[in-house]
Amino acid sequence: MNIRKLASLISNGKFITQVSFNFTGSMMASAEVDPGCVNLWNTNTWEQIQTLDGHTDGVSAITFSPHQNILASGGYDGTIKLWDVPSGNYLKAFTGYQKRIWRVQYDPSGNIIISSSLKKYSQLWNVEASSLIRLVEIPYLPDSLSFSSDGKLLAIADVGKIIFQDVTTGTTVRNLVSLSNELTPIAYSPNNDLLITGSQNERINIWNLQMGIVEKSLGMPGQRAKFPHFNPDGNMLACAYDWDSCIKFWDTETYQEIQTVYSELDKIYSLAFSPDWHFFACVAEDQSKHVSMIEVWQIES
Repeated sequence: MNIRKLASLISNGKFITQVSFNFTGSMMASAEVDPGCVNLWNTNTWEQIQTLDGHTDGVSAITFSPHQNILASGGYDGTIKLWDVPSGNYLKAFTGYQKRIWRVQYDPSGNIIISSSLKKYSQLWNVEASSLIRLVEIPYLPDSLSFSSDGKLLAIADVGKIIFQDVTTGTTVRNLVSLSNELTPIAYSPNNDLLITGSQNERINIWNLQMGIVEKSLGMPGQRAKFPHFNPDGNMLACAYDWDSCIKFWDTETYQEIQTVYSELDKIYSLAFSPDWHFFACVAEDQSKHVSMIEVWQIES
C-alpha cells in the first residue's frame, strides 16, 4: 500500500470541524463554525463547488446518507438539517432536544439518524417521518457509540464496559467488561466480528465479539486514539492520534502496522474515508494561528 498526499484545502471559513464523503466518493463535504455553513468539494478537482447556508450558528457535525446524496448537518443552533446535494436544496430539519449538536450519524440503512451532544442523551430519529424514535443514554462523549454493520445493534462505550442495545427496542442485549476506565472512540468492522474501542490514555483495543475478549491492543500508549475506521473489506484499520498529529494503519490479520502519515499541522480534529477507501481526508489545526485546513490523501494498493 502506498499513501500520497493530494491536496491541502483552505475554505472561506476560519475553523473547519468535520469532513464526510458521499456514497460514491465523488463529493466531500466540510462543516465550518465561522461562518456556520457546509462546503461541498469535487473529489476529481478538489475544488469547492457549493456552500450550504441555513444554520444560525456554527456547523459542528456532518454525515452523508450511505445510499443517497443526502447530507445531514448538525449545528450549535441545536438543529439537524437535511440537504439534497449537489442541488443544495434544503429538505427538512429535526429540532427540539439539544442546544448544541456535536455528532450526527446515519445507520447503515439510511433510515435512522442518531444525534449527540455533550449531554447525557443522544437522539434516534426516523428520517422519513422526521420524528424522534427514542433517547439513548450515553455515559461519555458523542463519539462513544456506533451502529453495527447490519444496523441491528448500537454499541455504546461506557466507563469500564461496552453496552450493546437493540436499535429498535433499546433493550440491552449484551455487556462486555473492559479494564479501561475512559472508553471513547468506537467502531464496528464490516462483518461485525470485531469492534475497536479506545481511551484517553491507553491504546486502542480490538475486541473479538464472538469470544467477547480483547484480541489485540495497538497504538501509542499515553495518547488519545480518535476516529477509528475499518476499510470495506475489514482487513485494514486506521486511527488518528492527537499529539503526534498522525494517522496509523494496521493489517487486521497480522496486526502489523502498515504505514503512518503525518499532518502538517498541530492537531487532527476529524478523519473521513471515501467508501471505497481510495481517498481519506483529515481536518487539522495550526493552534498558534487558530486556523484549520483539510488535508487529502490517496491510497494506492
